[in-house]
Amino acid sequence: MIAEQAAPGGGADTETVLRIVARLTGIIKGECAAIRDNPAADLSGFVEAKNRCLYELELAVGDDRSILTHAHAKTAFGQLREAVALNESLLQAHIVAVGDAIGVVEELSGAMPSDGTYGNPARAKPAAYL
Repeated sequence: MIAEQAAPGGGADTETVLRIVARLTGIIKGECAAIRDNPAADLSGFVEAKNRCLYELELAVGDDRSILTHAHAKTAFGQLREAVALNESLLQAHIVAVGDAIGVVEELSGAMPSDGTYGNPARAKPAAYL
């Protein structure tokens, strides 16, 4: 696949770049759907797929940034930008929710009676009283 990514004149092959950008946009939209449908979803497959696409995109574009002036590429990259913005907001909300859950668990574990193994050490009973 990498061999097809170099245009005959040495520049970026527009069709290859557009295919990669469309695939990357689809992967990101799929990740967004997975986060919405199941907050506990395993996102590692999406991370691997995004990394692979970004690597392929870098190989396809290389140093030839003239592809970015192509009308279809501008549209495709605009759609990618929108998908990335949505993905970022969903992931940020997910991170905040996880942080809130951790805070509740910490609060509850600190409020539970303890033998000193977990929770607040100031409330732990000395070993002589156990």
